[in-house]
Amino acid sequence: PAISPFPHTHGQTSSPSPSPGPVSNPAARRHLITLSRRGPCLRPPSASAAASSHYIDRILLPSSFSHPLSTSSRDKDTDRDKEESIPPLPPASWVERLLPEAARPYAMLARLDKPIGTWLLAWPCMWSITIAAMPGKLPDLKMLALFGCGAVLLRGAGCTVNDLLDRDIDNKVERTKSRPFASGALTPSQGVAFLGAQLLLGLGILLQLNNFR
Repeated sequence: PAISPFPHTHGQTSSPSPSPGPVSNPAARRHLITLSRRGPCLRPPSASAAASSHYIDRILLPSSFSHPLSTSSRDKDTDRDKEESIPPLPPASWVERLLPEAARPYAMLARLDKPIGTWLLAWPCMWSITIAAMPGKLPDLKMLALFGCGAVLLRGAGCTVNDLLDRDIDNKVERTKSRPFASGALTPSQGVAFLGAQLLLGLGILLQLNNFR
């Protein structure tokens, strides 16, 4: 037997609801949905409805709703989760922000944007110079500057040699694809010239040191 979603009380009289016409406002968020139940009714709303063994109930439902098994809702949730899981891009280094475009590949080749290797070379030198200072006096600032510049140059030279030897491998590894040789920003001949310039500057620093005569 068909049961109306809106139960009627005994003794209440009403006439059968007419069939609704088309919705006057197509853009409305709610639609008038007519549910027609045919067959004998347990508790018909009126005698005329019982005689016709047919009555109509009207309910209002929203035009759109999210079903827990809806494919569109699952897709939206998946897209939202993907957007939240994507890590933000790292901020641009000072090399990309301050240096001219022509100098950036050489600075990236010398790893000037990642100074940890330079500190690993410079700190032991500076600590040794500080320990060697006379009691009650500051360390030799000239020696500190020379060894600091030497750490930058020799670390850059070592990175240049590494990238020259690994240029055919770096372009196959995701982490190293953006390096100057692997990305094509610099040619091997340019790298060799840059390496020679760094070594010459390092030699100039070496000649500034005393010869203990």
